[in-house]
Amino acid sequence: MEYGKIVSKSFNVAWNYKSLWIFGLFAGAGSSGFNWNTGETEQLDFSSFGFDTSVLADIYHILAPLLIWFGLLLLALICLSFIAAPALIDAVNRITRGGTYRFSDSFSVGLDNFLKFAGLWIVFSFVMIVGCLLTFLIGLICFELHWTIGLASLLILIPFGICAVVMGSSIYCLAQRAIVVRKVSIGDGLAEGVTLFTNNIGKNVVMFLIYIGLLIGLGIGEAIIWAIFGIPIAAIILAAGFGIAAAFVAAFVMGLPISLIVGGFVGTVLTNLYTIFYFELLEPSQPTTTTAPPAPDLAGA
Repeated sequence: MEYGKIVSKSFNVAWNYKSLWIFGLFAGAGSSGFNWNTGETEQLDFSSFGFDTSVLADIYHILAPLLIWFGLLLLALICLSFIAAPALIDAVNRITRGGTYRFSDSFSVGLDNFLKFAGLWIVFSFVMIVGCLLTFLIGLICFELHWTIGLASLLILIPFGICAVVMGSSIYCLAQRAIVVRKVSIGDGLAEGVTLFTNNIGKNVVMFLIYIGLLIGLGIGEAIIWAIFGIPIAAIILAAGFGIAAAFVAAFVMGLPISLIVGGFVGTVLTNLYTIFYFELLEPSQPTTTTAPPAPDLAGA
């Protein structure tokens, strides 16, 4: 498999079809890590340190509404990803496999697949959370038996966890593509994802590593671009004597348009990567070979 060709094609499609950046801006919101709250809190007695606890109450009243709004925003972004991701997959399918791409048509496909992608995300999230909890409980039990047994269990649990993440993420991404391209159910999409992973384990591992590498590299690039625009703005605000908070807000607001544009491009590239990889697994491109000309017949000379 020509991985360089896949990466190059992902960038080329993203650059040549800039309307895809709208989908790419939201496509990755439902594919990030999982965070959950067990509902258990630990009460700390700050008064024993001579700390004025009334300050914490003031901070809580300020942060609580912000956290609620942040949670609602995150939920909205995840829901938008259930539309943007299938729309982007459909668009790349049309562009790279001989179809006709229209933004409205792909958006319609995104709407049609909203419930399927939401259901797939719920299933995947449930499996990952249960897997994490079971792994944590096994490790905890091993440490309760003896610390040497606990350390020994880490030698097994950590590699197992890494393998589970690679396998789960790959199957999830491939199932998404199968649902959109083949118009199948969630179960059939997962079945195809499992089949494509088990039959191409090495290729999937390499693609996962390429994806992580690009994710880190492009993320650093995003941060640098934001810093180029944001830091001078923050420095001007600070020099004017408005304080750190005002400088941060100004840098964030002024740099937001650039961040949205760059984020849309990066999201498109990363989503394209697995979509084109999926097509390569289904229909491997044949390497071009050159046939040597026949040797001259010297017998009759």
